[in-house]
Amino acid sequence: MAGLIKLEFKQLRRHSSFSDTDWKKLVYFYKTAFGSAIKGL
Repeated sequence: MAGLIKLEFKQLRRHSSFSDTDWKKLVYFYKTAFGSAIKGL
């Protein structure tokens, strides 16, 4: 499941219009919620 989530985030990042700052916020909240970083981002 975690691997699938990471794959989804990679695809989302590739196709999204998020800025670098937006991604840093997302990664921060992910770490806070799940206790680990998103690998590959």
